[in-house]
Amino acid sequence: SLGTHRVDIRSNKSCSGRMDINGSPFALKAYDTDRLIVSDIPRLVTHNQPVEFTIDASKAGEGQLEVAINDGLVPNQVKALGNSKFLFTFIPKTTDPHFVSIKFNGQLLPDFPKECQIFSTEDITTRGPGLSQALLGAQTWFTVETPHGESNDVKVTVLTPNNEELNPTTRVTADGLRVDWMPSEVGTYTVHVTFAGNAVPGSPFRVKCYDPKNVLITPPTSDSAVRKPTRFLVDASHAGEGNLEISVNHSGRNIPNQVNPIGNSRFEVHFTPQEAVVHYCNVLFNSEPVPGK
Repeated sequence: SLGTHRVDIRSNKSCSGRMDINGSPFALKAYDTDRLIVSDIPRLVTHNQPVEFTIDASKAGEGQLEVAINDGLVPNQVKALGNSKFLFTFIPKTTDPHFVSIKFNGQLLPDFPKECQIFSTEDITTRGPGLSQALLGAQTWFTVETPHGESNDVKVTVLTPNNEELNPTTRVTADGLRVDWMPSEVGTYTVHVTFAGNAVPGSPFRVKCYDPKNVLITPPTSDSAVRKPTRFLVDASHAGEGNLEISVNHSGRNIPNQVNPIGNSRFEVHFTPQEAVVHYCNVLFNSEPVPGK
């Protein structure tokens, strides 16, 4: 059992009878390293941020507790919590792996030392069209590349303009973790990307979803006449955020046109035909053709 045991040692080899042994009785303190309770030590930790864990030695018996980070090269602080419980803290100053060793009465605890991988969120790369703009009803994507290739520590949350959560699909590729998702309504989506609980650079991302089908064209109210100004209206107020590109041409030649904003994402387009031929008006929204135009 744990605790202090008394060991009394005597010798019978004496002409006068039993002889006391110097120092006897001896005090023997029994301990059990298996009864130490160590809180979870994270496998991935953030560079230059405190790492904390606790050790509960209240049921392990009396003894000396030793904690070393990288064989003592990395300092750690200890705070007594009472009843033989302690809080240990260290701060990784480099991105080299850190090894945590715990000894009790000089005996290394089972499963120690434990390795902590150090990372910086600045080393995490995100790229792809699905982090800036998205076409309604079309699948979009982006990738997350981590320094240690630990895709299991990446968490992605996609929220609709109404703050409802989507379920993106993920798969590991040579470029990192690929995330695919599809917008279901026009508006601004919010994409949260975290690694080991830390937001990656740029997160949350604001993704503008648009729909060129919602761009409305009001044609001229009457036939156009040569050298007479002609106008038509473009209404993109229900198509989401984006850029309009408008061109007028005939026979492969571009005709100058003027676009005047009239408010609420509506525009009036003017051009003057110089020949009595069919003119074509092409309208693009975020480089996507507006159907039927």
